[in-house]
Amino acid sequence: MIYIGDERVDDATERPAWRDIARICAELYDLDPAPDNRDPMSYEEDGERYSIYSPRPRSKEDPERRTPAHGFIATPSRVMSNHQCNVRFREKQRFVVGIAGLITKATAAHEIPAVRETPARLAAVEAGCAAILDAQIHAFHDIEHGYVLFNRRSMYAALHRAMESHRKCSTSCASRSAARSSA
Repeated sequence: MIYIGDERVDDATERPAWRDIARICAELYDLDPAPDNRDPMSYEEDGERYSIYSPRPRSKEDPERRTPAHGFIATPSRVMSNHQCNVRFREKQRFVVGIAGLITKATAAHEIPAVRETPARLAAVEAGCAAILDAQIHAFHDIEHGYVLFNRRSMYAALHRAMESHRKCSTSCASRSAARSSA
């Protein structure tokens, strides 16, 4: 028996807020004994079989062994969390674009063509990210029970773009730092 405030909840699996979570947990539980899922969803130790999610990783092989099991779990929550990562990245980009614009205007550096190009490049990257986020929302996928989910293709494209942007920024910053220290 569960209480939410003063309300008694006799069956949490029928409660709209928890119904889908309970269903997913039940599906995961049902996956384990299915013969086709035996290897990706469980492992053997000392003659007994255990869920692949039970052990704490002790070596690099443990997470590698667990990875195929993730393919069996296509939960909307994973898509939602990836979409939120994209939204946070875009907000950070918007902040950087805003700060760069304020600094260049306050110092009159925006009148120097070479300096003016950097905020413009940052703004273009942010606009591209915004467009991909819009695509995630507007090209949504229909899923079960009448719900919709962000477009996965656009979501993974945004994650890739964020990683590439971070890699380029890290490489560029490291190059500038090395040039300064050698001077």
